[in-house]
Amino acid sequence: MVAHWLDRRTLTTYPTGWYRFGLLCVAVLSSVLAAYEGQIAPVLAPILRQVHMPLVSYGYFAGGTVVIGGITAFLVSPLADRYGRVAIIVPGIFLTTLCIFAMATLVTSVASLIAVRTVLAIVEGAQAAAAYGIVRDVSPRLSRAASFGFLTFAPVGTNWFASFIAGATLPSFHGDWHSQFWIMAILSLVGWIVVVFALRDISPDLRSQVIVHERQVKPTGKPDVPAYVEGLREVARYGRVWALACGVFLFLAVYFTVQTYGPLFLAGAFHYSTAKAAAINSYFWLANVPVLVLVGWLSDRLGNRKLVSLAGAVLLAIFLPYFISLIGHPVPDGTMILYTSLLGTLLGIGYGPWTALFSETVEDIRPALQASGWAFEGLVVRLYGAAAAPVTLIIALAPGLGWKAWFWWCFAAVLMYMVLLAMVPGRWFAFGRDKLGAIAPPVVAAGEMAGATE
Repeated sequence: MVAHWLDRRTLTTYPTGWYRFGLLCVAVLSSVLAAYEGQIAPVLAPILRQVHMPLVSYGYFAGGTVVIGGITAFLVSPLADRYGRVAIIVPGIFLTTLCIFAMATLVTSVASLIAVRTVLAIVEGAQAAAAYGIVRDVSPRLSRAASFGFLTFAPVGTNWFASFIAGATLPSFHGDWHSQFWIMAILSLVGWIVVVFALRDISPDLRSQVIVHERQVKPTGKPDVPAYVEGLREVARYGRVWALACGVFLFLAVYFTVQTYGPLFLAGAFHYSTAKAAAINSYFWLANVPVLVLVGWLSDRLGNRKLVSLAGAVLLAIFLPYFISLIGHPVPDGTMILYTSLLGTLLGIGYGPWTALFSETVEDIRPALQASGWAFEGLVVRLYGAAAAPVTLIIALAPGLGWKAWFWWCFAAVLMYMVLLAMVPGRWFAFGRDKLGAIAPPVVAAGEMAGATE
């Protein structure tokens, strides 16, 4: 019965026009739900006070859950490549919704917090790579960067949404952190119902093609269904995949800091209240989301990924030293909103084109391995996140170091990203939308690229 249900939700012709855009919106919604259900930063401080968990201990635990999610994505993603994305995403969102209800009703101690958050990390990790895979499936190369920028509303936009909701509603609930999870659970349940009825896969035949334009697709009759382990091994063979995966976690060092400890950093370094820190932090995400889509669209129009991403990295490297010099000094609310918005903007400029570059790099190796490629990237990035979560607090809380020292590391990481980006094959000054299809012809049958080598 399950196989029949999945078969009914598999498209044998490539979606075009508004229908394709509608499927993209549903795919993004599924990722938004998975990301939003994991948000805890805006109410981290009151949760830890209630369960009597030290902040540093939570940092180590948060790092562990990041690794668990990455390993889960790494193990489950080949199933998404083989059996489709819907089979992973639909049950995954339902399970994460149940976890959020558990956060609102069952978490009263350190043990219960650890148990619920661990299960949530496992389920979220299983969905992560599948979501990236389905967005690629319905996004030809001529719109790839804009589509991934739209998808980034999930991890980025939900950070803003969670901070905004917390800042707006916590005073009404007298600071009770349970209220945020009740709100989250109800919204997630409604969204899951929409995804159940609207989300669709494309057939293995279509997933096996490199699609430059939605109207250039034709059936090949040769679906490429990779074996379970094959995809993981094939993706990991390529140095350019390693360079991109390692480079992005370096570039996103500031992002991970703001995502995990944003309100905490603003409250500790600039002495804002919890509610005000959450509200100011929301502007980072509010600026980041539209920039990701806009710069992604610009990258698609220019037909260039590397140079646009480098521009964001250079601008971020210029701004960070000035921002670091402000840490520890009083900054007016409006000015800090401007600075946090600028940080979000510069990260968006660099990251949007990178997503398309990574997707197309994996696609040029073998189109059917998209979820496996994103799972590999996710594992590398999450291993960094696991190490960075406790180390951030150790450095930030250490006498003589503090938040300034940590952000200087973020600055150095951005410089290293530029070096790794330069190692990825491809010309810096290749422009023109035809360049997006220059590596592979508009339609490539499954087996034709399987033997690609460095």
